[in-house]
Amino acid sequence: MNSQTINREELYELVWTESLTSLSKNFNVTYWWLKKACKSMKIPLPIPGYWAKVKAGKKVTKRPLSDNYTGKTTLKIIPTNREALETKNSRENTLLREIEQSLQEKLIVPDRLTNPDSLIIAARENLKENNRHWPYKDLVMTRSDKLSIRVSPENVSRALRILDTLIKALRKRGHYVEARSSGSYAVVNGIEQKFVLREKLKKVPVVEKKNHWDTTEFHSTGILCFKLEIWGEKEWRDGKLRLEDQLSKIILKMEIMALETVERREQAQKELEARRAEEARRLEHEKLQQEELSKFKKLLQDAHRWQEVKVLREYIRDKKAISVSGMTEDKAAWFEWAQKKLDWYDPTVDAEDELLYNVDKATLTLPPKKTSYYW
Repeated sequence: MNSQTINREELYELVWTESLTSLSKNFNVTYWWLKKACKSMKIPLPIPGYWAKVKAGKKVTKRPLSDNYTGKTTLKIIPTNREALETKNSRENTLLREIEQSLQEKLIVPDRLTNPDSLIIAARENLKENNRHWPYKDLVMTRSDKLSIRVSPENVSRALRILDTLIKALRKRGHYVEARSSGSYAVVNGIEQKFVLREKLKKVPVVEKKNHWDTTEFHSTGILCFKLEIWGEKEWRDGKLRLEDQLSKIILKMEIMALETVERREQAQKELEARRAEEARRLEHEKLQQEELSKFKKLLQDAHRWQEVKVLREYIRDKKAISVSGMTEDKAAWFEWAQKKLDWYDPTVDAEDELLYNVDKATLTLPPKKTSYYW
């Protein structure tokens, strides 16, 4: 699979030349991945019905590419591994069937709240306070330390029943839910997943004539959404299926994301251990190299010293031969001293010397003097 990189302008021209569905097939990537990439790069897409108008020969308008963009300007497209994708889809389908079979009635949202979870009770009491915050005038919402809920008063009961059913189903699967000051979390197989249940809003521009300023209000739509936040976002909303009928898919996504997170962490740990092992091998190799180099340098130094000793011994022998006739006690003592020093310096003898015990024979230097401090 060969990847390719295109810039923002090229991608913009492509998505207005052929449909996103056709383009994703040509790139061998998923439709949703390509759509998300366009959204992240602020590339406008044709509105629904655009290509039908093009086919019918009707006049269409191409939305311009905004210049007010400071994000990344290139996109790396890596074709999808179809075999791996089919394996993943098969695993997800198998897990979905297992979830639905194991939960069954636990996935049915009741018409009335019965024996609610303690988190639901706390959220219900908090919502009774009718917490409203500008600009969400039509909505009530929970405090930060309660289950994250933001809905219109008419949808409070429904939202509580959906979350109560989800919490109990998750518990049945061995998971649990927590409400913290930082948000609501489902803890699935040890992996924390932040979520919120909210109502879709629509923007309504408002003109304040008194102050001559434009502002925007957000009005409720009655459409409930469950948003999951973990390395990206995933959202389920009322549509052809009501949110109540999508709980098994929500749990499936939670478990799949937890499983993939664990797998990524394990893979990252393996890669870290492999890097550490490689680093240890590199350090060991460098250590052996240093030791081998030190040994060779010592050999080279000994060879030079030996060569010097040979010259010195020959010099002393010749000097002694010349001095035989006039040998004095002082000269004899000097020759004895010279012989001892040669034995000390000779790497093949390496005799000890009482005065020169700490001299570096390679450089014939004494160690640095230590500074003395008198107090």
